[in-house]
Amino acid sequence: MRQGPSTGVRSPSLATFRWAGTGGMIVAVLLPVLVASRDYLLYLGTMALVFGLLAESWSLPAQAGLISFGHAAFFGIGAYASALLSLRGQLSPWLSLIAAALLAALFGLVAAEVAGNLTGAYFSLATLAMAEILRVVALHWTGLTEGAWGLVGIPGLPRLPPGGLARLVGSRATDYYAALLLLAAMCGTQAWIRRAPLGLALQAICQGEARAAASGVDARRVKRIALAVSGLFAGGAGALHAHIFQWVDPASAFSLTLSVLPLIMAMFGGGQYLLGPVLGAVVLYLGNELLFQRLAPGGHLWLYGGAVILVILALPHGILGWVEARLEGRRGPV
Repeated sequence: MRQGPSTGVRSPSLATFRWAGTGGMIVAVLLPVLVASRDYLLYLGTMALVFGLLAESWSLPAQAGLISFGHAAFFGIGAYASALLSLRGQLSPWLSLIAAALLAALFGLVAAEVAGNLTGAYFSLATLAMAEILRVVALHWTGLTEGAWGLVGIPGLPRLPPGGLARLVGSRATDYYAALLLLAAMCGTQAWIRRAPLGLALQAICQGEARAAASGVDARRVKRIALAVSGLFAGGAGALHAHIFQWVDPASAFSLTLSVLPLIMAMFGGGQYLLGPVLGAVVLYLGNELLFQRLAPGGHLWLYGGAVILVILALPHGILGWVEARLEGRRGPV
C-alpha cells in the first residue's frame, strides 16, 4: 500500500487494502489445496508468483528513481548460477538457489558501482547494456554455458512423494511454495524498508541527489543496498525459474522481455503501492495465459499489448491507484 503523511484519520482505503491483502495471502497459501488435481493451474499460479517476485524486486530501486531496463541481468545470473551449481557443482537445488541469489546480489553491488553515478535515462540504458553484455557472454562462453543450446537436465526442486500430503496439495507444490516464500520475503523486506530510514532516503534520492546529500543521505550507499536487495530476489526468481523448467539458455535468461515486463507489471498494478507490482504481474500473466492466448492464439501478444496500453493510459496510477481513488471518493470530504 502507498505511504503518505499521517492525518490522524484512519483511511478507509488503508483498511480495505489490509483486508484485501490478508484475503489474498489466505488464498495464496490455500491455492495448492484448491487446485491439487490440476497441475496446470498450479503451474500457472507458480509462474504468476515468480513474475510477481521479479516485478516486486524491480520496484525497490525504482523508489529512488532508478528505472532499470536490465533486470534480466539479475534474473539470468540467478538462473545460470543455480543451474551450474546443481549440474556441475552437485549442490542440492535448495543450496544452489540460495547461492545463486547471493551471487545476483553481489552483481547488484557491481551494478551500483558501475552505474551509481548515472541518473534517469542514462542509468536505464546502462542497466540495459549490462544485461545485453551478459547475454553475449553466456552465448559465446560455450565451455561453461553450452552456448545457444543452453543447459538442460537441471535438477528440479524435490517433489512430494505420492500419497499423503501430495494428494492434498499436488506433487509439485514445492515449486509453488518456494515461489510464495520468496515473494513473501521480498514483500516483507519492501514493507520494512518503506518504514525505515532507508525508505526515506530512497524517496529523497528520487527528489534529487543534491537535495538528498544536503539532508545527509549517502546516495551511493543507499543505491548499493537497493540494487543488492533487488538483485537478491530477482536472482532468486531466475534460479527458481531454471529449476522449474529444468533448462536455461541465453535468449530466455537474459531476454529483453524480462527487463521490460517488471516495469509494465509495476505500472499496471500501481508501482507506488507495496503490492501493486505483484497484482500487476498476477493479472497480466494469468490474463495472457487464460484469456488472450485463447481468444487469439496467433495474435495474443497484440491483445496483450493493447490491453496494457489502454489500462496504463486510463489508470495512470495503476489498478490500486484507481481502487484507492474510488474508495476515497466514496468516503467524501472530511
